[in-house]
Amino acid sequence: MKSVTLAESPYRIQEGRIVRTRQMTPMEKWFEISLAGGRPLDHEPGQFVMVSVPGVGEAPISVCSSPSRRSSNWWFGNSAE
Repeated sequence: MKSVTLAESPYRIQEGRIVRTRQMTPMEKWFEISLAGGRPLDHEPGQFVMVSVPGVGEAPISVCSSPSRRSSNWWFGNSAE
């Protein structure tokens, strides 16, 4: 079995910065997020990420941008009525 260091792990925490936001509907908001160092997310179509905000919580979020883009577009929606 191949040994993997934490730095190579796809499960490591990566810090990001919100670059832009847009209110799409009263209950949905679009975010463009760039990872530290300008790294790409390196995701595959259909994958999701866990987004954590310290002191607030975390949630699984679908990525809606192309895997080849440097920044990622994420769509947050509140399905609760």
